Amino acid sequence: MSLEMPAPKQTTAADRLALPPRTRESRGAMLKRRTMELQSEQAEGQTSVLVLLNASKNLTQEDFTRLIPQGQHMEGWTLEEGDILKVIPGRNLATLEQENYYYLLFSSPLSAFVYQGHATRIARLAAEQTPDSLHTALAPTPGYTVEGMDVYAAIQAYTLTPSTQTLNLRQLKLPMTSLVASIAKNGGYTAVLNRPDKMPFEVRLTLEGPQIPLSRIRYIIYESGRDRALGWSGGDEANIKITRYEPRRSETSISGNEEGGSVAWPTAEQSQLSIDMSRSRVTSRGFDAGEDLLKRRKAHPVYILGFHTEHAAQSFIRYWHRKPMDWGSTRVDPENDLAPIANAELLW
Repeated sequence: MSLEMPAPKQTTAADRLALPPRTRESRGAMLKRRTMELQSEQAEGQTSVLVLLNASKNLTQEDFTRLIPQGQHMEGWTLEEGDILKVIPGRNLATLEQENYYYLLFSSPLSAFVYQGHATRIARLAAEQTPDSLHTALAPTPGYTVEGMDVYAAIQAYTLTPSTQTLNLRQLKLPMTSLVASIAKNGGYTAVLNRPDKMPFEVRLTLEGPQIPLSRIRYIIYESGRDRALGWSGGDEANIKITRYEPRRSETSISGNEEGGSVAWPTAEQSQLSIDMSRSRVTSRGFDAGEDLLKRRKAHPVYILGFHTEHAAQSFIRYWHRKPMDWGSTRVDPENDLAPIANAELLW
């Protein structure tokens, strides 16, 4: 009679990212955790906000949620608490241009606090363990652990910043500015969410170079869809819905009233985060009112294109982004000008 050994349990990369059970906490860490627990109790139902600064404009919500451990309980952070409610890219409301920061919404201050600590720990491990030259150690292999965390899995999952850049993830304190409070309440910018002609999936389109009328853009897109025998909309329509973005006055006011301001970062948040603008010039676009006003006056038109499915929107972006906006008989040539170059990005 032979005894069969049980098969080893299969673990996923997400499982290996979970923190090991806590042993002892420093007095300062315990006090901070208790403070966050009290804030969570007092702010029940209050959305909490983290902000990631100096980030790539190419991140997606999955880049953030991939760091959340799945299938395991972390002390002080159940899956119900720890999930990110939503990730919202920062935008200049005058043009809807994406900026280099992201708002992360959580159901409580405690959830935000634990996610912040977990992401910061992974970022530190990635920075310490990623080879940055021919003279450093080899990259870690699967199964190599540091303080109970699989370093290989952590580095594979972590895409928020390059390993050579410090993660700048901060928690916003109450009271928030009217802009951030509106974003937290509505799950995004009302200028994007509450337009009467909003479609399920949308693309922001701008043209670089000579500008052409909206009617020409609409016909070029229609002609290209007809020639490929497949419309772009993802639905039954022969053409996609195209509107020119016209921000409300309150959304571009320098004063910051209502949803206020085309400034990229509210003044209150500057104070809260103690941002050193001399060391972080990349986040300063829009801080100068005169520069921002000049930018708005010279800005090219911004168009919003509506699609029924995400696949249709992504297909349009893959085909048209950084391509000349012309097609067949509609080529731009009145003054022998080159066709404008399309810039297309998903509006989320």
